[in-house]
Amino acid sequence: MLTVTETVSKTETILPEPADIPVERDFQVDYTRTTGHLLRVWTVLLAQSLTFGAGTLIILKRRNVG
Repeated sequence: MLTVTETVSKTETILPEPADIPVERDFQVDYTRTTGHLLRVWTVLLAQSLTFGAGTLIILKRRNVG
C-alpha cells in the first residue's frame, strides 16, 4: 500500500497490470425442485416476515406512531 503525505500538484493515470483472481469455490445456488425444499424456503420466508413485522410494530408502538 502506498501512502501519499505530500500535496499532489499534477494528475497521473496509473494502469494496473491484468491479474487473475483465483476462485476458491464454485458458484453454488440450490435449485432443488422438491416439495420439501419449497416448503422449507417458504417457511423461512414467512418466519422472517413475521419477525421483521413484529419488530416494526414494537418500535412504532414505543414511538407512539399510529
